[in-house]
Amino acid sequence: MVDTMAGDVDQAIQSLDQAERKGGGNHNYRWYLSAYRTHILNLAGKAPAAELEAVRAAQREIAFRGSDLMARTLRGDARMRLGDYRGAENDYRQVYQALKGWGFPTSFMGPPSNMSDLTITTEGFNRAVQGMTFITAMEGHFDQTLRWGRILELEFSRLFHVKGHGLYGPFVGTFHSDIFL
Repeated sequence: MVDTMAGDVDQAIQSLDQAERKGGGNHNYRWYLSAYRTHILNLAGKAPAAELEAVRAAQREIAFRGSDLMARTLRGDARMRLGDYRGAENDYRQVYQALKGWGFPTSFMGPPSNMSDLTITTEGFNRAVQGMTFITAMEGHFDQTLRWGRILELEFSRLFHVKGHGLYGPFVGTFHSDIFL
């Protein structure tokens, strides 16, 4: 795929565009490219472009899986970077409310057949909670920051428990380096 570690954002976006032209009509693949493009634009400080790309990512996510929860968190990330904390908070809260009670499963009867959905749901949930943690910290609401941070810590504990488990770990695969940031 794209070597984003090299730091050439324009080349990374061009590579994603090229992959999309070659990729055909697979909804999963097209959504992934759009979501990844949104993420790269956010990280590169191009939040206005990321917010626009999140709209396309939402349309593709709905076509792929029937919801736009992950794209909504990516839009929240862009809004947060733009200083629109209310807009970002709205996006994050909608995702959190839709997934309230979610927790990455820590035991399985066999290899999960829904790893894509588990991955997307987990990342969407974590992005929403992490976003709320950041916003409440920036606004000086440290009691709420602690609450959101504890929710996030619990979810990461579940993820790392499963990743380190002898039976379940191999099914989870390798974590993307962004998880550690």
